[in-house]
Amino acid sequence: MTLRRRSIIGCALAIIGLGGFSLIFGGRLCETAAARRAAAEINSGEVFVLAADQLSLGAGYPGSEAILKRAGLRVRPCHSRGDRFDCFPWAGVEQARTIGPFQFEVRWGFAAAPLAGYGVRTRYLVILGLVIEIGQTGEWAA
Repeated sequence: MTLRRRSIIGCALAIIGLGGFSLIFGGRLCETAAARRAAAEINSGEVFVLAADQLSLGAGYPGSEAILKRAGLRVRPCHSRGDRFDCFPWAGVEQARTIGPFQFEVRWGFAAAPLAGYGVRTRYLVILGLVIEIGQTGEWAA
């Protein structure tokens, strides 16, 4: 086998290896980045996590409790029901979704007070553990 062919095969294997690393660990890195950003926006390391039926937005943020804890936040379940909702600040982060090679999308949101909240889908590029925000879509604000 020639040196050129070995080099091409080596590069291809390296790219495949990086893609596998990104696929396995990149999503978690992006979830953590979104959780930390929500905490920074709220300016709190302690948040409520909501059940899906507690949000007027629909499905809520499945998997939030584990993601927020992994990001180092203190999490409390919200037990509010009915007309009196008093679980502020709350935060939610969905599991990352792969959208392309080295690219992930995370849906996340928060509310620091009744009319002070924000949510979005953030797209990230992950290369060798470095998480780079590349865009946002589907914003909501309160």
